[in-house]
Amino acid sequence: MYDVVTVKTNFKNYNVFIQESKFIDKEVINFLKDNNINGISLGMDEKILPNVDFLSELTQLEYLNLGRKSYENLNGIEKLVNLEYLDFKGICE
Repeated sequence: MYDVVTVKTNFKNYNVFIQESKFIDKEVINFLKDNNINGISLGMDEKILPNVDFLSELTQLEYLNLGRKSYENLNGIEKLVNLEYLDFKGICE
């Protein structure tokens, strides 16, 4: 149903959801919260995204891969108080 992979880092292993759409449904957010998913990787095709505000609803995230995209606003990351690993090779305009 959803793409979830285990990502191994030098720190620990994370259960990571592969987000392929620039919009995230409430159903997906509930799935992530209910199934011990502690990471998300933004794998959508769009190269420029306006923001990542939906991340503010996923405060349990410990792993975040923003990839090589351009973002207009990254304020949603401020709510990720448990974040341990961030991969970001893009730009914020």
